[in-house]
Amino acid sequence: MHDLRFFGFPGGTTTLSVAQSGDQKSSTASLPAPIISDTDSAHFLKNTPVTTGWQGLSATLVRQGNGARWGAGYSPPVYRQILQPTKPHANRIIDEGFSDNTYRPAIVTGGRADVYRIVDGTLTEIRSSAISGGNWARWHTWGQVSSPGFQQKFANFNEKARPYWIGVAAVDSSNIAGAIGYDTYSPPDNTSGISGDNPNAASFSFTTGGALPAPTGLTLTANAFGGNLVEIDWDPVPGAIGYVVFIAYEDPTLQEADRYLQLEDDGGPDVLAGDMVILTNRILKPLITMKSPRVFGDGTSSGPLRVSPMQSNLNEDPALQYEYLDWDAQNPKPDAGLGTSYGRVSLAPGVVPQEILRRFWNGGSGQSFYHVADPSKIYEFTTWVRANRPTDITLDLGLQGQGSKIISVTTQWQQITQRLSPTSQTSGTGANKWFVRATPGAETLEVDFAATQVKLLGNDLLEFLPEEASLAVPGMYLRDHALIKDYPSTTDVGALTNPPGESPLTATLESFLQKCGQVGANPWIQLEWYHRPEEWLDILAYICAPVSSGHPMALKRQNNGRTEPWSDAFTGIRWEFGNESWNPLEEFWNPPSSMTDSVTSASYGQGDIFGLICRRAVLAMQASPYWPTNADGSDKIIWVLGGRSRQVYGTNAARWFDLPCEVGIANYNGGWDEGDTIVQENDPTYQNLLTVVPGSIEDPMDQLVTELVNLAGEPSNSFTYGTTLRPTCYEAGPGYQLNGLNGSSITNAEEITQEVVMKSRAAGTGTLNTFLAQASKGFAMANYFTMTSGDVWAARAPEDQGGGVYPSYRLPQIVEAQMGPSAVFDAHKVRDAGITVYNRDGDPIQPDQVFIYGLRSTAMPNRHMIIIGNRSVSQTASITVGTGFLTASQVTVWANTGNLREHNRYAPGTRLNTSGTYDPDPLCVEIDIQPQSIPVPADLSQIVIDDTLGANATGLLPGNCLLIQFDGVV
Repeated sequence: MHDLRFFGFPGGTTTLSVAQSGDQKSSTASLPAPIISDTDSAHFLKNTPVTTGWQGLSATLVRQGNGARWGAGYSPPVYRQILQPTKPHANRIIDEGFSDNTYRPAIVTGGRADVYRIVDGTLTEIRSSAISGGNWARWHTWGQVSSPGFQQKFANFNEKARPYWIGVAAVDSSNIAGAIGYDTYSPPDNTSGISGDNPNAASFSFTTGGALPAPTGLTLTANAFGGNLVEIDWDPVPGAIGYVVFIAYEDPTLQEADRYLQLEDDGGPDVLAGDMVILTNRILKPLITMKSPRVFGDGTSSGPLRVSPMQSNLNEDPALQYEYLDWDAQNPKPDAGLGTSYGRVSLAPGVVPQEILRRFWNGGSGQSFYHVADPSKIYEFTTWVRANRPTDITLDLGLQGQGSKIISVTTQWQQITQRLSPTSQTSGTGANKWFVRATPGAETLEVDFAATQVKLLGNDLLEFLPEEASLAVPGMYLRDHALIKDYPSTTDVGALTNPPGESPLTATLESFLQKCGQVGANPWIQLEWYHRPEEWLDILAYICAPVSSGHPMALKRQNNGRTEPWSDAFTGIRWEFGNESWNPLEEFWNPPSSMTDSVTSASYGQGDIFGLICRRAVLAMQASPYWPTNADGSDKIIWVLGGRSRQVYGTNAARWFDLPCEVGIANYNGGWDEGDTIVQENDPTYQNLLTVVPGSIEDPMDQLVTELVNLAGEPSNSFTYGTTLRPTCYEAGPGYQLNGLNGSSITNAEEITQEVVMKSRAAGTGTLNTFLAQASKGFAMANYFTMTSGDVWAARAPEDQGGGVYPSYRLPQIVEAQMGPSAVFDAHKVRDAGITVYNRDGDPIQPDQVFIYGLRSTAMPNRHMIIIGNRSVSQTASITVGTGFLTASQVTVWANTGNLREHNRYAPGTRLNTSGTYDPDPLCVEIDIQPQSIPVPADLSQIVIDDTLGANATGLLPGNCLLIQFDGVV
């Protein structure tokens, strides 16, 4: 096997011995020194690769294809919550953390509580019990005043016409509140209202249980100028120095000492404090009693339950009600591809037309969150529909120049299709919606919907459009990011395995596997970790079981259009449980921060617990008769545990997972992930982009490698570093600041600047350096976040803004397409004192000006690639690369050359401004990095980097990089 050797050259002119692999002789040559080298030393590349197992580039999908953002199916939401009881009890989950600022017991009543405990080092299910009810009502302080009289506004989205319990207590001179006098109040059905004005407002600390009596004469009235502003008054209480106003969402007589959920007495073991409990309830009809109301000033957020185009999420309006119904023998599916359930809208008698379905989907050209309708294309709306009596409904797709359509509906299921094309493109930054409107009539009207979709004509729902498919490389891994971060409104196995579009999230596991099959990629599955063992077995059977097995999930896959097991379509499957399970943001699923072994009393941290959770899932799947293996008997599935950069979370998880796996971290090029400040269009910002590896993220790469090497050396496990235990990268690419994320504050103008900087040639060079640095350190794979169109974490510009592939994605895409799995050689280091950057601690460092990596493809014999980048923002690099090559049949170059600030974020010559229009920008250019075939140099042992290779006559310009491929190398 032919190995690469690169040689650095010391400053000045000297005579160096040039070794050639496979040649027993040696030769000498007098060579001119590169201007960037040290004067006293040369740095030589190792002549053996770091690893032969680098799998190259993978990419994450946030949205799946055509119409991903434009509609959703009618699978019911599955509410889940994870908690740890604070007290032991035979048949109650007691937790003081239950909060009526989020949800009430009705959200889980009728559902299930799965109780887990660590027993002698194993995560064990103690019991699974039905939930029959519960209580967690409490008073909450609403305000403090020095004398009687108080005003407060309810939130504009308050629950309509429901009672609140409002009370007042007097506070004595010792700051102790006495008895509460209360009455009920129901805000009028009116969302207007001015804010409360309390000139007698006070602020004091208080405790409860005082001797002062409850105030008398309590009155609760709506303010004349706003129905949601309540005026509260009461009689003075002798001895009071002030008053506290309270609000409750439940009848005070229901309050008990503990907040709890009641479990069915099924004979199961007692629930202990510190157990892990997962609450689950599949909700066919979300009700207002399930979610606590919010009042003015209550900033507590709670996850949405609306998961379909149905307009209301909690059925606040008695005149407009929504529910989900499962297909059954009395209501069979009219078509096989309609998923597990359908939706019903009930309109009470009336004469005013009402919107019964809607979805925001089409925005102006000044934004990228919503699709921008293209006048040259045709859009298609389809849905299945029926009603309890013949009626007309009105459909409007919200497109420019297109009116509404009236559609006649009967009592039988029918599929309706409407095709429309806009006459012009929407401008500005707002969003438009499609909607369906109906008139109730003299009697209750019920309209049923299934498979409601909006998509571009010519492609199936969620199919990659051509411009999206072009981003994929056959054989690469695609990581699905559409089925995770769903706390607390989740999916179940039925929804996961539905056909495309028939899920609360639009995307399904089936649609993701279809996308991989469409472009010849391998799947990197991401599913949350909360499923039960029998559910994991069903998911695995859906992917792997043959139809001949008769397994219901295999038959469902066949009904969805795929007869052969999906596992037969792929050479490998990566599988990751959840995403960043350590991340405290609300949408992530976090294991408990600590648990104690009930047998050994050993303490387990959050990473340990995550490892035990994943191990439980994998052992269940590996026991399946449909477990997939390769021809050589090895497992087809590779397990990936998401770790945390600069933390030991992933390593701890791997220790208790105790099965072959990869442990991943994220390595973003700047942004909030790396603690960077808001970028500017100046040399320091571009210098940081180009030197992010030595300046910031090389240390956490090395830390993870060291952790895993040490873990493999522990006698308590059977890991072998580099094979059964490897580092990997689950997310990387240009990083960003987002307004409000981690306290960031970024203006619209700064967002635009950030866009052009992070889509620049310099960002491409820096990102490629990140991926290659990982490879040289033995990481299994690089993952670009994300393979989609748009702003921030995206691979290409939207079609209406040029559609160019950003350099940060194009460069590693080329490496993946040309090389595939590769042996990777250590970086060749060339010293230079002209660059100074600052690491995360603010300390100055002087990194190498040039990075050079060597790759030898393990998939394509005798193919090698040398990748060279200039990290400087001001100095051209004069470089000569020494190799061990004797001959080659062909040399091909991909050149990212030009002004390092050039970008392709928008259409060439333009840049978005804060008004949503475009200004001239000469730095916005077409960047189309294509292969250039060049004559094979006469002397391959000394390759001069100049204009013959697509660089400059004087060398490699600042912020540029070259990919030089050699075929037929001897």
